[in-house]
Amino acid sequence: MDGSNRTLLETFPWHQTSLGCAETWHPDMKAMIRMAMASGFPVYTAWGKDLVQVYNDAYNPILGDKHPQSFGMPAHESWQEIWAFLGPAFEKVRTTQQELTYSSRLLPLAKKGVPEECYFDFSYSPALTADGETLGVVSIATERTGDVIAKRRQAINGLDAGLANDTSFRELASRLHEILEANEMDCAAAALYSIDAHTSNPEGEICSLRLDDTTARALRPLAAQTLRSGSNDVVPVPLDGLTTDDHWADKAHAIALRGHNAQLRGILILVPNKLVPIERSHASFAHSLASRFHSILHAVETRQSEIGKAHEEKAEQESLYQFLFDNMGDGAVYLSTSGAVGDDEIVLAANRRACEMMGYTPDEVIGRSREAFFFPQDQSARTALNERAKHGFYLGELTFRTKDGDSLETEITSNLVSLKNGEKRALTIIRDISHRSALERERAERVRLETIESLTGGLAHDFNNLLTVIVGSLEALLDDLDKTSGQYKLASNAMYAAERAGGLTNQLLAYSRRQALVTRSIDLNAFLQEVKPLLHSSLGEINRLEIDTERDCPACKADSAQLTTTLLNLAANARDAMPEGGCLRLRTFRIDPQKLTPARDLHELSPGDYVGLRLQDDGTGIEPDILDRIFEPFFTTKDVGKGSGLGLSMVQGFMRQLGGDVRLTSILDQGTTIDLVFPMASEGQGVTQAQPQRAGANGERLLLVEDNELVREQTRLMLEQIGFTTTTAENAQDALQQLEKGLTVDLVLTDMVMPGSRSGLQLAKELRRTHPGLPVIITTGHDPGAALSPDRAQGFEVLRKPYTRNSLAETLLRHISKT
Repeated sequence: MDGSNRTLLETFPWHQTSLGCAETWHPDMKAMIRMAMASGFPVYTAWGKDLVQVYNDAYNPILGDKHPQSFGMPAHESWQEIWAFLGPAFEKVRTTQQELTYSSRLLPLAKKGVPEECYFDFSYSPALTADGETLGVVSIATERTGDVIAKRRQAINGLDAGLANDTSFRELASRLHEILEANEMDCAAAALYSIDAHTSNPEGEICSLRLDDTTARALRPLAAQTLRSGSNDVVPVPLDGLTTDDHWADKAHAIALRGHNAQLRGILILVPNKLVPIERSHASFAHSLASRFHSILHAVETRQSEIGKAHEEKAEQESLYQFLFDNMGDGAVYLSTSGAVGDDEIVLAANRRACEMMGYTPDEVIGRSREAFFFPQDQSARTALNERAKHGFYLGELTFRTKDGDSLETEITSNLVSLKNGEKRALTIIRDISHRSALERERAERVRLETIESLTGGLAHDFNNLLTVIVGSLEALLDDLDKTSGQYKLASNAMYAAERAGGLTNQLLAYSRRQALVTRSIDLNAFLQEVKPLLHSSLGEINRLEIDTERDCPACKADSAQLTTTLLNLAANARDAMPEGGCLRLRTFRIDPQKLTPARDLHELSPGDYVGLRLQDDGTGIEPDILDRIFEPFFTTKDVGKGSGLGLSMVQGFMRQLGGDVRLTSILDQGTTIDLVFPMASEGQGVTQAQPQRAGANGERLLLVEDNELVREQTRLMLEQIGFTTTTAENAQDALQQLEKGLTVDLVLTDMVMPGSRSGLQLAKELRRTHPGLPVIITTGHDPGAALSPDRAQGFEVLRKPYTRNSLAETLLRHISKT
């Protein structure tokens, strides 16, 4: 058997009881005990002359703390507190063999060591053998304590039954007296004291229940002292030293009875029957009584106060209401109406805010028809009228038509009001939510752009792997083809297209901020002179380029390749904006963050020092209604085939990945100004100088770690052409195992994103720990989470995919030269 009481049944020393060993029990007795143990209802049995107890698990809560000691104990020892009732009942059942049934019977059980009120539906039945012999008594019980207590306490909910609006505190107290008089368990005795208005101390006794005058007077100072010692409206009051009734508990509750504005109106001393637990039961009743009394008295006194003030302050209130109507923050319109949907409504009054929102003066709006404020084709206004006619009010959003014909998004509450003469009026409160709607649209747009970022990053990762294979294969083909042949021309075109595709992929990654940046300290003044020929070429012959550099302009942190692409993109945009010719002016300068044009999406720069590069053209400018969309990916105003829509979004993604930003202002027909904001390089970062290196490798051993089979094989071929002796590994774990088995190499080239528990960066960190001095280069076409950002890559060089054999050789041989 399983279960606690079943275990007790098996292990109990029955031979020490009057029942003897369990093996000797009557078969019918055993059968009835088995049924009791299997029941989900509380079942209690008592056997033999001593009425030895055996009960199931469901009966344990009825015994409370007596269990498990009561199991196997004679009934008279276990139920001493109710034996005066239980003993005769058991004897009657055994002698008459008749069932006894009780409903909601009070039994003061000592579940927690002290008798407390408990109520049960239960029956006592004789346990008979087939021969009619009485073996014991069986009881099936259902506890109703919670139901009985809740039912008698519900009378408090009827405290205000039949009370008029002018009911006084004393009349309400009299009603409370009637309710408590019928509840002798929660109110074995009670006294209600009135409160002195000046001292808030109890004074005269209003009424009492089952309490003599001497005790009532003795309770008064004790109650006052207890209430002053705390801030609670219900406070326990010890009854030590008082002559009390045998049925009283040793504590009472002092209950503060409050009315309008929480003013203390009386103190009720409520003494429960000793069977009612003070903390576990009576305290909640006292709090409910205090809350209910306060709610009713507050409502009554509030109504009385309002009625009294209405007559005295009518003129002042009318003036106040007019002031509120005129000056409230929301629009308010008062209209005459029949209430029928098809009938027109006429404006009788409109406050200042409503006139401002609609664009009318107060004189213009009075007398206007309802239809003047809605667009004829807008069916939502008709739906709102139907709703208001049906329910008497409407709450929702509507679009109003202003005097100028513009749309105004609002949230309104419109109520129908019936006057005493039977006429109807409509009062409509209008709140302008156009700003909130704009924020919601902005939030939705941000989610959409984040989704595009995630998508572009994932696509670019796979595409870069494919391009690495394509570029490498085309490069090998070009080496073997005659430069004058048609095949060479075809391969060259394919190579050019693949490089263009790689550029587009890197733009996608720059936009999604999943591109690994190779940041260096760059002197912007010198950099502009280096790329000046490229910018001239991008601008075309009819446009001029002017470069103005600030003397001693600090170096900035940037990726030179991405910066070149960014400037060429912006130069191309300037060229397209100046179809009849113009000038693009570039200027470097130190940045005062306080004077920067705010970002249109409210992006904020981190605290620090910044360097700026301003590009200003004489072009056509940007239409104001599309300024908020220019940084969206794939948004373009150019003709099909003349722009991907990634240029400005790539610029923004690149600059923000650096820790900087791009700020733009534009005036139609005057031109556009773009400020590129770069983090200033720290003083310890010198401008990177090119290092001389060998033309090729001399058989140096290289470990290539790449999970993509096509990329791995293509890169291996390129490495052999460069002159490396190459060993390959499919992932970081494979690479580490080969090195642990004795593989020695001069250089490691690892992919960033690989299956398994280690990324390329994690592998590089592990090799730095286990093989100090071993150069590790990380290659990637996708950098999730910006793990290879300059502040997180920890000094490892990053080679972007797709790479050519020349870029691969340049990177690797530079590290071989260092070693």
